[in-house]
Amino acid sequence: IYLFDGTLVAGYDRSNSLLEAVLEVAEYKSRAILGFSKESLLVRGAAEMELWDRDISPPYVRDLTGPIKSVWSGIKPLGSVFLVKLAPSLYPFRVDAYPAERGIDALSSLLSSDALIHGYPETLILAHTHATFSWMDVVAMRSTLLGQTSTAISSIFNQRLMVLTPFETRGHEDPT
Repeated sequence: IYLFDGTLVAGYDRSNSLLEAVLEVAEYKSRAILGFSKESLLVRGAAEMELWDRDISPPYVRDLTGPIKSVWSGIKPLGSVFLVKLAPSLYPFRVDAYPAERGIDALSSLLSSDALIHGYPETLILAHTHATFSWMDVVAMRSTLLGQTSTAISSIFNQRLMVLTPFETRGHEDPT
């Protein structure tokens, strides 16, 4: 199983060909891909309310591929789309699966092979943790840019705080 952060959707951006190439490699190697989305309109809709109304306990998997393809004409899912709640947690997630026919099997394999933290795969949490910049990384990049170019960086508009603070994992470091 390959895990992705985000949807497996053919959209209007330039990453479309890259995503399709990754999907081809996965299919060639007989692998499945699961794309987890923490934020989605699907998660905030009526399907989520069904979880609460019927008091369904996890794991809960609902295939929403058909309704999505009929309602969203400009967005093309490249596999199956599920609303899932894999563990007793506060939130369900949107999970895209490719190839479409292997989605349920891939979710079953994930449940037996990866730890879940708040219903989210630990592997993706670790990827998020290790993909963020520390304060020292930002200082080093800024120093390098200033040394190699004649760019002036204004401290009035602090892009680092605006962009990176929500993802900062090192609370002991000074963000100024």
